[in-house]
Amino acid sequence: WEDTWASFDDYTVAEFRRRTGLDARKDLRLGDFSDPAFRKWVDFRMETITEFLREIDRQVKSVNPACQTIAEIYPGYGEEAVRVGADVYRLYPVVDVITHEFSAGGYTAASREPFDWFSYLAGMVTFRAFAGGKPTWVLSYSWDGEEAVSPREAMLNLAVAQLMSGANFWDARGHVMSGSNDLDTRKEIFRWIARYQERLYAPRQPWCPIGVYFSPKTRDYFAREFSASFTGFLHLLLAGHLPLQVVTPRTLADFQGQILILPDVRCLSEEEVARFRDLFRKGVRFYFTAESGRYNQHREPYVRNPLRALFKLKEGEEDSLVQPGRLIYHRQDPGRTYYREMPSRFNRAAFRGGGEEQEIWSHLSRFTREIQNVLGYRPEVTLNASPFVAAQFARVNGQPHIFLVNFKGLRGNKNARQLPEEHIRLIVPGNRFRAVYYLPFPGEPRRLTFHSHGDSLEMRLPPLEKGALLWME
Repeated sequence: WEDTWASFDDYTVAEFRRRTGLDARKDLRLGDFSDPAFRKWVDFRMETITEFLREIDRQVKSVNPACQTIAEIYPGYGEEAVRVGADVYRLYPVVDVITHEFSAGGYTAASREPFDWFSYLAGMVTFRAFAGGKPTWVLSYSWDGEEAVSPREAMLNLAVAQLMSGANFWDARGHVMSGSNDLDTRKEIFRWIARYQERLYAPRQPWCPIGVYFSPKTRDYFAREFSASFTGFLHLLLAGHLPLQVVTPRTLADFQGQILILPDVRCLSEEEVARFRDLFRKGVRFYFTAESGRYNQHREPYVRNPLRALFKLKEGEEDSLVQPGRLIYHRQDPGRTYYREMPSRFNRAAFRGGGEEQEIWSHLSRFTREIQNVLGYRPEVTLNASPFVAAQFARVNGQPHIFLVNFKGLRGNKNARQLPEEHIRLIVPGNRFRAVYYLPFPGEPRRLTFHSHGDSLEMRLPPLEKGALLWME
């Protein structure tokens, strides 16, 4: 439990000795990832918990094949998964559903700050990538007595974040497993879901995505460094209104995007490197950072970094390397920098704007310029909005969709009602769509009108309050 790296009971110690020949009570330097024996213990814990869930599923289905195995866990995708040993990436393939008791920042929607909401979305986007075609249930709490915040507003904020990410909505009365904070609001939310569930929950296919690579082994052995970089890049893409796709070793071979970001992916197997080589030869552009490629999947240093060999780069201490239209390397990791330095500034700017908002824009603009001007990324549509609006892009039943959530004006424990985001513009090169429909949450759809603007079609969206989804025909 937590950082005790349990359990050292007789049965577990005996099984670890049988598999590795090591005595878990004597041969490990607990918490020291430079110790190969400790890394074996880390692997063993995650493997055995995964085996346990697989065995439950097999036994249950041997009696009733129609039975569903549902696992509830609290760890997300970061270092807490390694500490506890329940790894959502490993568990999704062996059960039917995972219910995530997941939060980011404040434990309830009423107490969550704007930057934390983006981390919350990053978690759900990542879970959905791990799940494949399986559903994702998120057991997060909306309100638990925060006096300055309306339960209704907190419930709506929780619902819109989950629905626009393709996860379920769930609500309970306070921090329990029953009841509702506001039954009328709960009924309103579920009625809205029932009307539009096909657009919310039909399978979402990537639409012109920029990939961000999730490396399970890097997360296992360098959890804090990797998670900060990985999450930071998801923030940059969500707030920069660029289409993203979380890519994993299970989905790497099928990646169809233009750009793949490797966020300090330190541990890579030879098979992963071979996949990267195939993608690079097909024209995929790479953006990699920090110590990516330094170690193999066992955390053993490579004699020569295989990523540098792949990209024909000399070993050295370069701070940055750029090959226009092919690759970017930064030793100083932009994702980790954004994730660690921006929270307080982002939260203040989301509430009052001003100079700090310009600083947020400078980070986002610098990253976007690199993606577009250096690597030549070309989206099918351009969405202009403030960095406090998160955008997710996907094809649903073949139609392009954009899922929007607004966090402008929110303050944890003080205000759960957004400042409407005005003057959002949607720009479409050429003349590829006949119509755009706008569905606010919770509201009714309406058709929007394009205006010609040079070689593009352009429209201004209605003021965005909680969130909305758009689709194009």
